Amino acid sequence: MSNLLLALLAASALALSGCATSPSSGGKQQTEMIKLPDAISAFENARREEISYAERVRIDLINIFQSNKGSAEALVEPLQLTQTMVTDKSSGKSQSVTTFDSLVIIMPLALRGTPTADKVNAQIKYIANKIADDRGSSQIRFSLLSADAKTNGIKLENATVESPNGNPVQVSRVADKNIAKGMQRVLIKANSIPNGDTLLINAVNTTGKGCKLESLLGRWDGSFDQDARTGNFYVILDALRNGVIVGHSEENDIRIFRTGNVRAEWTGSVIDGVLTLIKRYPVQGAASIEYRGECANDNSQISGNWVINAWTKGKFSMSKRELQ
Repeated sequence: MSNLLLALLAASALALSGCATSPSSGGKQQTEMIKLPDAISAFENARREEISYAERVRIDLINIFQSNKGSAEALVEPLQLTQTMVTDKSSGKSQSVTTFDSLVIIMPLALRGTPTADKVNAQIKYIANKIADDRGSSQIRFSLLSADAKTNGIKLENATVESPNGNPVQVSRVADKNIAKGMQRVLIKANSIPNGDTLLINAVNTTGKGCKLESLLGRWDGSFDQDARTGNFYVILDALRNGVIVGHSEENDIRIFRTGNVRAEWTGSVIDGVLTLIKRYPVQGAASIEYRGECANDNSQISGNWVINAWTKGKFSMSKRELQ
């Protein structure tokens, strides 16, 4: 990645020139400067492509899990994005650019050795190799309980493999007491971009259209349909953290949980104007819900589809309400 960035920055320092005869008397020749593409624009386009294919992989993973009834507890989180400040050395122009940071998958260990796991692993390998070739290196980290590692014969160790282009992909398996029993967390992370500072602020919309992450903070009242019935819900989107919006909601006496009031945690991201929200219940065995929709021009309404798995899904709409 460092070579790519240096090449981009160096490109803008070059000047191509051509000679044109001036119509003025004396026939003197004047040098006409041809403007080269802006180095920052080229860098930004490359990062935009990176985010787009990472989002395609995320959607492919969701579809893989939804096609398998044994994957109800699996979760593919919204992309983690961040901001990187880059500078064109020739012009001195600086700009903050939205960049891909990581993708997280949570899946049951029971899927190991199944066709579903084979498809998931192929996607993990693809994006880790692609990111390594774009950034110079990448990493894959598998986290699980130490007891689960022992039971399943999984060695907690580190290794480095090479992408098809010879770039390092660091693979590690580590114990993490915060992982639920019978589950594993997979983190695919890009190498940080040099020559820039990472700013912990919200991600920007790469198209300039659709949902704008910074405009989504506040309370949203929603309704959904499932088959022939409808229902209502709400969410308060509280803050932006590393390009991800976070929020919460509380539901009264959800009988299937038998725990009284339940507080759900929400996270979300915006990719090319489309909002993805994930709702999680802090109850083991409870499936997460994904809401994916588009915003009205003024970002006051959102509508789209929700899904738990291939058999439980429907449409939803949300309207923003000012907090009292």
